[in-house]
Amino acid sequence: MGLPKDAPVDYDVWRAGVHAEDLPRIEAAVQRSTDPQGDGVYDVEYRVIGKNNGVERWIATRGQVHFENKRAVSFYGIALDITDQKRIERMLERRVEVRTRELEDVNRQLRAQIEQRISAEAAVQQLYRLDAIGQITSGVAHDFNNLLSVVLTNTRLMLRKSHDPDVQEGLELIHAAAERGAKLTGQLLAFSRKQRLEPQFLDLNSKVRAMSDLLVATFGGTIQLRTILSLHLWTALVDPTQIELILLNLTINAGDAMQSGGTLTIETFNATIDDEPVQPGDPSPGDYVGLAVIDTGAGIADDVLPRVFEPFFTTKAPGKGSGLGLAQVFGFVKQSGGGVHIETRVDQGTSVKIFLPRAEFPAEDWEEEFVGVARAPEAHRTLGILVVDDDKAVLKSTVRVLDFLGYIAFPAESGDEALRLIASELPIQAVLARIIHVWAGGCSLKH
Repeated sequence: MGLPKDAPVDYDVWRAGVHAEDLPRIEAAVQRSTDPQGDGVYDVEYRVIGKNNGVERWIATRGQVHFENKRAVSFYGIALDITDQKRIERMLERRVEVRTRELEDVNRQLRAQIEQRISAEAAVQQLYRLDAIGQITSGVAHDFNNLLSVVLTNTRLMLRKSHDPDVQEGLELIHAAAERGAKLTGQLLAFSRKQRLEPQFLDLNSKVRAMSDLLVATFGGTIQLRTILSLHLWTALVDPTQIELILLNLTINAGDAMQSGGTLTIETFNATIDDEPVQPGDPSPGDYVGLAVIDTGAGIADDVLPRVFEPFFTTKAPGKGSGLGLAQVFGFVKQSGGGVHIETRVDQGTSVKIFLPRAEFPAEDWEEEFVGVARAPEAHRTLGILVVDDDKAVLKSTVRVLDFLGYIAFPAESGDEALRLIASELPIQAVLARIIHVWAGGCSLKH
């Protein structure tokens, strides 16, 4: 305690040398040991501060209180200087803390890797699921297309030939219903990436400007429309008709998410993707022309987000949506060679970004190659046309249309039959084929 050897030591002197932070523990230990109802054991560790040199040392005091007539009259025990022991303990504690932090860092890394693996596996499973749904959807859509093709083709012929108003009204109803069905199958084919696209060089800014008035009229005054268009936007290589449908789908979805009003932002941007795709909709590395539709609506819940691209999945009330909007967006951008990414927070809004392939050449260079194509002479109507289709009803309907238009139609139900007709002396100048593969001499002729 930093006192001379001959210095008198009493309770007050001893207490004055104890570290202030340890006094409460010591006093509590004294209270326990001097309680006649207790065992009289005094056991406590504390710090003392040298009176003259200020050196801090650790003391361990252990002893026993002696009672007479239930009154503490004396104490005997031992005080040990455990400063070195405490120093070693602190050093070991620091090492344990350092090692614990290192282990925690390793555990965090392992957890992050596990989470990444789980996320990647979930993304792969979702991709397999979407592909499987796409294959089923594609087959169903093609079958319905064949049926609707027969209905539409023959309805048009009957509308041309019939002069009875009642019959024409009924045929028009049939025709309108069949066209709605054809539109539905078109959306299914868009999801399954089997639709026929006609990519062209497109200025996305011009397309957004051209549709702005239509969108403003659609939403009325409840939703504020903002456009943020890149000044140096690259040229996109996409089907312009599909872009219009995609933009309408996204904006209508955004409007439905803002029932009480809000702000809808349409933004264009250039994007260079360096990372490999993680989610099914992510684009592959490359240059893209971006289109973002951002709303301030209800957002999408975490348990719903993985399913938003599935056809017929919708959170809207019955009759409010077909569930094909985002499925069509997904199918179109993936078939076009791009990607789609959704960022959303519940009650804060959603951002849907689509990445469209960038054109490698300026639009004007491409257009020069096709100058004058529109002025090509009209084909002569006595043209002999070989019609190839493996669906008998579609084949017969197509032949009927060509006969009505004045062409000479030669039907073939298979590739082999088509090749035999071509090898004959029939006056065939053109082939209209809708068949998957025609095998001839080991060569595959695709439609």
